[in-house]
Amino acid sequence: MLAEKEGKSRHDLGREEFVARVWEWKEDYGGRILDQMRRLGDGVDWSRERFTMDDGLSRAVQTVFKRLYDDGLIYRAERIINWCPRCLTALSDIEVDHSEDDGELVSIRYGGDNNSTDNSIVVATTRAETMLGDTAVAVHPDDERYKHLVGTEVYDVQGEKLGKVGTVYVNDTSHQPEWVTVQTGLFGHKETFVPLAGASDTRDGLTVRWSKAKIKDAPRIDANGRLSERDSVGLYQYYDLPTQRTGSPDKRSRPAEGETMTRSEERLNVSTEKVETGRVRLRKHVVTEEQQITVPVTHEEVRVERMPAEGGTAKIGEDEQEIVLHEEKPVVRKETVPVEQVRLRTEQVTEQRKVRDKVRKEQIEVDPK
Repeated sequence: MLAEKEGKSRHDLGREEFVARVWEWKEDYGGRILDQMRRLGDGVDWSRERFTMDDGLSRAVQTVFKRLYDDGLIYRAERIINWCPRCLTALSDIEVDHSEDDGELVSIRYGGDNNSTDNSIVVATTRAETMLGDTAVAVHPDDERYKHLVGTEVYDVQGEKLGKVGTVYVNDTSHQPEWVTVQTGLFGHKETFVPLAGASDTRDGLTVRWSKAKIKDAPRIDANGRLSERDSVGLYQYYDLPTQRTGSPDKRSRPAEGETMTRSEERLNVSTEKVETGRVRLRKHVVTEEQQITVPVTHEEVRVERMPAEGGTAKIGEDEQEIVLHEEKPVVRKETVPVEQVRLRTEQVTEQRKVRDKVRKEQIEVDPK
C-alpha cells in the first residue's frame, strides 16, 4: 500500500515514522474483526480489549517467555522460516501462497573412494544444498546395511588392537572422514581421537599409522558431536600433521612425575536484578445497572357509612356528593455519594525460582600405558 500510493518503502520512512504509520493503519482497520464480533453478539468483557503492540501486553509476553527460557522449558535456536526476498521480512504461513513444483531426488555418497564403496553411506534428499552443513551421518546400529561400519576394530601401526570405532568426524570442506574416536579403557568408556590420514581398511578392521602409546597420550577432547577448530588444530599438531583448519593451537602438556595437576570446574554465581515486568493502571468507567428499592406508600379508599336519620323533614328527589381520593406515589431522585477509595500499591513477594545452566568440569583419569 505504501509503495503503491507514495512510491516509498519502509526504509525510506525510517523506524519511528513506519511505526507511527502502523498505528494509524491499526486505528483504521484493526477494529474490523471486533466490529464483526459485536454484530455477532459475542458476550465478552470489552473493557479488557488489548492489542498485540500495547506496552503492557507486549512486556508481559516477553517476561513470560524469558521465565520459560530461564526454567529450561523452551529453547532458542535457528529454524527455517518463510522469508520474502522482495519485502525482506518473514511471512506467516497464512501469508504464503503455496504451489507444487517438480523437484528431484538427489543421492549423496558419504565416505569411501572412487574405487570402493564398502565404507560409504548413500543419503537421498530433495535438499542437496543442505549437505554443505553436514558434519556426520548417523545410522541405526541394528540396520544390516551398516553393521560393518559400527564398532569396527582399530589397530595401531604394529597391528596391536586399540579398541572400536566410536564416532566418525567428517571434514567440513571435503566432506570426507577425517577423524575417528577409538573406544579404549577397561569398559570402553574413554574415546581418543585418531586421524584417518594414512589409515587402511582391511578385512580385520581399520589400521592407523600411529603407535598405541602415541594414541593413548593424545589430548582428551569432549567434542559433543562437533570438533572445534581449536581442538582440531591441537590434534593436528600433536600428530605432526599439516594443519587443515585455522585457529590457535591447544597447548596441552603431560605433568612430569611428582608434579601436581589442578582440576578446575565452573560454578554458577547467581544474583538478581530488578527489571520492569509490566504496568498496571486504575481506570474508572461508568456502568448502568438496575436497582430496586421497596418503599411504603398509602392511598385512600371509599367506604359507605350508614346511620339513622334524626327528626326534621325530608324531600323526595335526586342528590349527589363528591369526595377527592388521594394516594402516595414514589418520587425518585438521584444523588452521587462517595462509596470507597481505591489506590494501587506494590508489595514485595519472595518466591523460590530455579536457575539452570550448563557448567564445565575437568576430570582427571589414570591412563596406564
